[in-house]
Amino acid sequence: MIEKELCLAKEKAEANDQLKTVFMNNISNEVRTPVNGILGFGNLLAQPYTSKEEKELFSSLLKTSSERFLRTMKDYMDISLLTSGILQARFKEVDLGEVLGEIRKKSRMSGDLKGMDLGYR
Repeated sequence: MIEKELCLAKEKAEANDQLKTVFMNNISNEVRTPVNGILGFGNLLAQPYTSKEEKELFSSLLKTSSERFLRTMKDYMDISLLTSGILQARFKEVDLGEVLGEIRKKSRMSGDLKGMDLGYR
């Protein structure tokens, strides 16, 4: 009986360890993307051959990457606080059309910056 409980506890601990590893890999990828943008656009801004128009664009993209980085870090802090029980989730109704409209707007802006036509206006 005790052996069975120990085996179950060991399996649960191993599964939790695997989940933590996957979670940490996800954090690494989510953080790396905006940081690469910050570093890359920062370097481009410092180049003497960068035109004024390019500097304005790169500054905007650097700001976007910085905001994404901060949002990602806040999200991970919130997840940590939720799992530790320090923060309680609060649910509220949302306007799904408004949320989807924002996603569409951001996708369109991102596509425009990359010269892509996503097929909606």
